[in-house]
Amino acid sequence: MSKKTNATKTGSLSNAFLSAARADEDGALAYMLMSSFGVMLSTLLDVAERAITNKHLTVIVMCLTAGTQIRANVTFVQGVTAEIKRTYPELIIDSDRSVGDIYNFGALHALGHIFAHLTRHALGLQIISKAGSCITGERSIDSDAGAINKEIASSWSAEDKALFNPWRAEMRPEDITLLDDLCGAMEAKASAFRVRMSANRTG
Repeated sequence: MSKKTNATKTGSLSNAFLSAARADEDGALAYMLMSSFGVMLSTLLDVAERAITNKHLTVIVMCLTAGTQIRANVTFVQGVTAEIKRTYPELIIDSDRSVGDIYNFGALHALGHIFAHLTRHALGLQIISKAGSCITGERSIDSDAGAINKEIASSWSAEDKALFNPWRAEMRPEDITLLDDLCGAMEAKASAFRVRMSANRTG
C-alpha cells in the first residue's frame, strides 16, 4: 500500500499580515495570489526600508553580498538568522529543500540590488555592473548571471516597476548616508578579515 503524502505545507502568517487582513480580506487574498508567483518588488521595498530604519547592518551587508555572490558564499552566516526569521519573514522559506539553509536567496539577491541602487558609494555601481541589475535590467551583460538578472527584472509587475523610482526618490538623506558609510567600510573590513584568516593559517 502506498504511503499517502500531504501536498500542502503548514503556513505561518505574521501579525502585521493578519491585522491588515482583518480590514481587507479581498486585498489579503489578492496579495497571497500574487505572492505565489514569487516575492513582489513592493514587498522587498518594504523590507529594505525596515532594514535601514532598524539599522540592521549585517542584514543589509548580507543582501549586498547576495547581490554578487552565490548562495553558499552568503548563507553560511548564522548570527543573523534569528533576527531575519523574527523581523523579515519574507526572506525565509521553510521547506524540505536540499539547499541546506532556510533563506529565500532570490529575495536576498534582489534586495542587494535595491540597496546598491540606493547608495551613492562606488560599491553600489560595482555591484550593479557585475552582471546587471535585477531590479531595472540596466547594465545586463552577456553571461548566465546577466541573463538571470535581466529575466528577474522583466518579471516584476508594471505596478511594482512604477513604484521603484518614486520610492527611491523619497528616501531620507540620512538613510542614504547610512548605506554610503556602510559600503565605505567594506574594504577595510575585508582587509581586517584577510589578516585574521592569515593568522589562523599560521597559528
